[in-house]
Amino acid sequence: MANLVPPGWELGSLAYKDLLLLMQTYWTEFQADAQEFYQAVNWSQPWLRAWAVFYGGLVVATVYYRGDEGRLAALFITLSIMVLGAQPLNTLAAGYWSDFSDANYFQEHGHFISLVYSIPLLLLLLTVLVMLIFHAGSRLIQVKRQQIRQATKTKTTSKKKSQ
Repeated sequence: MANLVPPGWELGSLAYKDLLLLMQTYWTEFQADAQEFYQAVNWSQPWLRAWAVFYGGLVVATVYYRGDEGRLAALFITLSIMVLGAQPLNTLAAGYWSDFSDANYFQEHGHFISLVYSIPLLLLLLTVLVMLIFHAGSRLIQVKRQQIRQATKTKTTSKKKSQ
Protein backbone atom coordinates (compact mmCIF):
# COMPACT_ATOMS: atom_id res chain seq x y z
CA MET A 1 0.00 0.00 0.00
CA ALA A 2 1.26 3.46 -0.88
CA ASN A 3 2.41 5.86 1.81
CA LEU A 4 -0.44 8.34 2.35
CA VAL A 5 1.62 10.75 4.46
CA PRO A 6 2.90 13.69 2.38
CA PRO A 7 6.67 14.27 2.34
CA GLY A 8 7.79 16.36 5.29
CA TRP A 9 4.75 15.45 7.41
CA GLU A 10 6.12 12.34 9.09
CA LEU A 11 5.30 11.90 12.78
CA GLY A 12 8.47 13.57 14.09
CA SER A 13 8.84 16.21 11.38
CA LEU A 14 8.97 19.94 11.98
CA ALA A 15 5.80 20.57 9.92
CA TYR A 16 3.89 18.01 11.98
CA LYS A 17 5.09 19.57 15.23
CA ASP A 18 4.15 23.04 13.96
CA LEU A 19 0.68 21.80 13.09
CA LEU A 20 0.26 20.27 16.55
CA LEU A 21 1.43 23.50 18.17
CA LEU A 22 -0.97 25.54 16.03
CA MET A 23 -3.87 23.23 16.89
CA GLN A 24 -2.99 23.43 20.58
CA THR A 25 -2.89 27.25 20.38
CA TYR A 26 -6.29 27.42 18.67
CA TRP A 27 -7.76 24.97 21.17
CA THR A 28 -6.47 27.03 24.10
CA GLU A 29 -7.90 30.22 22.55
CA PHE A 30 -11.23 28.48 21.97
CA GLN A 31 -11.38 27.32 25.58
CA ALA A 32 -10.62 30.85 26.82
CA ASP A 33 -13.29 32.36 24.54
CA ALA A 34 -15.85 29.76 25.59
CA GLN A 35 -15.11 30.40 29.27
CA GLU A 36 -15.40 34.16 28.71
CA PHE A 37 -18.74 33.71 26.93
CA TYR A 38 -20.06 31.46 29.68
CA GLN A 39 -19.10 33.94 32.38
CA ALA A 40 -20.51 36.94 30.47
CA VAL A 41 -24.06 35.53 30.35
CA ASN A 42 -26.37 35.52 33.36
CA TRP A 43 -27.65 31.97 32.98
CA SER A 44 -30.07 32.31 35.91
CA GLN A 45 -32.47 34.52 33.95
CA PRO A 46 -35.95 32.96 33.64
CA TRP A 47 -36.06 33.16 29.85
CA LEU A 48 -32.76 31.26 29.51
CA ARG A 49 -33.95 28.63 31.96
CA ALA A 50 -37.22 28.35 30.03
CA TRP A 51 -35.23 27.85 26.82
CA ALA A 52 -33.19 25.10 28.50
CA VAL A 53 -36.38 23.35 29.68
CA PHE A 54 -37.94 23.71 26.22
CA TYR A 55 -34.82 22.30 24.56
CA GLY A 56 -34.79 19.43 27.07
CA GLY A 57 -38.41 18.73 26.09
CA LEU A 58 -37.38 18.62 22.43
CA VAL A 59 -34.64 16.11 23.27
CA VAL A 60 -37.14 13.96 25.21
CA ALA A 61 -39.61 14.15 22.28
CA THR A 62 -36.85 13.10 19.87
CA VAL A 63 -36.01 10.06 21.98
CA TYR A 64 -39.68 9.24 22.56
CA TYR A 65 -40.57 9.42 18.84
CA ARG A 66 -37.45 7.63 17.60
CA GLY A 67 -39.49 4.71 16.26
CA ASP A 68 -42.18 6.78 14.52
CA GLU A 69 -40.98 8.06 11.13
CA GLY A 70 -43.99 10.32 10.65
CA ARG A 71 -43.54 12.13 13.93
CA LEU A 72 -39.78 12.33 13.40
CA ALA A 73 -40.40 13.93 10.01
CA ALA A 74 -42.82 16.41 11.60
CA LEU A 75 -40.25 17.16 14.29
CA PHE A 76 -37.59 17.65 11.60
CA ILE A 77 -39.77 20.15 9.76
CA THR A 78 -40.64 21.97 13.00
CA LEU A 79 -36.99 22.21 14.04
CA SER A 80 -36.03 23.42 10.56
CA ILE A 81 -38.63 26.18 10.71
CA MET A 82 -37.38 27.15 14.17
CA VAL A 83 -33.79 27.43 12.89
CA LEU A 84 -34.93 29.44 9.86
CA GLY A 85 -36.74 31.79 12.23
CA ALA A 86 -33.60 32.55 14.24
CA GLN A 87 -32.76 35.78 12.41
CA PRO A 88 -36.25 37.32 12.71
CA LEU A 89 -36.36 36.14 16.33
CA ASN A 90 -33.00 37.84 16.97
CA THR A 91 -34.30 41.09 15.43
CA LEU A 92 -37.47 40.92 17.51
CA ALA A 93 -35.54 40.14 20.71
CA ALA A 94 -33.10 43.00 20.02
CA GLY A 95 -36.04 45.39 20.02
CA TYR A 96 -37.62 44.10 23.23
CA TRP A 97 -34.69 42.73 25.22
CA SER A 98 -35.31 45.04 28.18
CA ASP A 99 -38.73 43.42 28.73
CA PHE A 100 -37.30 39.97 29.50
CA SER A 101 -33.53 40.23 29.98
CA ASP A 102 -31.05 42.17 32.07
CA ALA A 103 -28.64 42.64 29.14
CA ASN A 104 -28.91 42.97 25.37
CA TYR A 105 -27.40 39.76 24.04
CA PHE A 106 -28.99 40.15 20.61
CA GLN A 107 -26.41 41.81 18.37
CA GLU A 108 -26.91 42.55 14.69
CA HIS A 109 -24.74 39.60 13.64
CA GLY A 110 -26.63 37.16 15.87
CA HIS A 111 -23.72 35.42 17.58
CA PHE A 112 -25.59 34.86 20.83
CA ILE A 113 -28.75 33.48 19.24
CA SER A 114 -26.63 31.24 17.03
CA LEU A 115 -24.77 29.77 19.99
CA VAL A 116 -27.68 29.46 22.40
CA TYR A 117 -30.61 28.84 20.04
CA SER A 118 -29.55 27.67 16.57
CA ILE A 119 -26.62 25.35 17.29
CA PRO A 120 -28.53 23.20 19.81
CA LEU A 121 -31.44 22.97 17.36
CA LEU A 122 -29.08 22.06 14.52
CA LEU A 123 -27.54 19.29 16.64
CA LEU A 124 -31.03 17.97 17.33
CA LEU A 125 -31.86 18.25 13.61
CA LEU A 126 -28.77 16.21 12.79
CA THR A 127 -29.85 13.56 15.30
CA VAL A 128 -33.35 13.40 13.80
CA LEU A 129 -31.86 13.22 10.29
CA VAL A 130 -29.66 10.26 11.28
CA MET A 131 -32.72 8.53 12.76
CA LEU A 132 -34.72 9.14 9.57
CA ILE A 133 -31.89 7.81 7.40
CA PHE A 134 -31.68 4.73 9.62
CA HIS A 135 -35.43 4.18 9.24
CA ALA A 136 -35.19 4.62 5.46
CA GLY A 137 -32.35 2.08 5.31
CA SER A 138 -34.30 -0.40 7.42
CA ARG A 139 -37.35 0.05 5.21
CA LEU A 140 -35.23 -0.47 2.09
CA ILE A 141 -33.84 -3.71 3.53
CA GLN A 142 -37.36 -4.94 4.36
CA VAL A 143 -38.61 -4.19 0.84
CA LYS A 144 -35.60 -5.87 -0.79
CA ARG A 145 -36.02 -8.99 1.37
CA GLN A 146 -39.68 -9.13 0.44
CA GLN A 147 -38.78 -8.82 -3.26
CA ILE A 148 -36.26 -11.65 -2.96
CA ARG A 149 -38.81 -13.87 -1.16
CA GLN A 150 -41.41 -13.09 -3.83
CA ALA A 151 -38.94 -13.85 -6.63
CA THR A 152 -37.94 -17.13 -4.96
CA LYS A 153 -41.57 -18.06 -4.46
CA THR A 154 -42.39 -17.27 -8.10
CA LYS A 155 -39.45 -19.40 -9.33
CA THR A 156 -40.48 -22.31 -7.11
CA THR A 157 -44.09 -22.10 -8.27
CA SER A 158 -43.12 -21.95 -11.95
CA LYS A 159 -40.77 -24.96 -11.57
CA LYS A 160 -43.53 -27.03 -9.95
CA LYS A 161 -45.97 -26.14 -12.74
CA SER A 162 -43.47 -27.07 -15.44
CA GLN A 163 -42.87 -30.53 -13.95
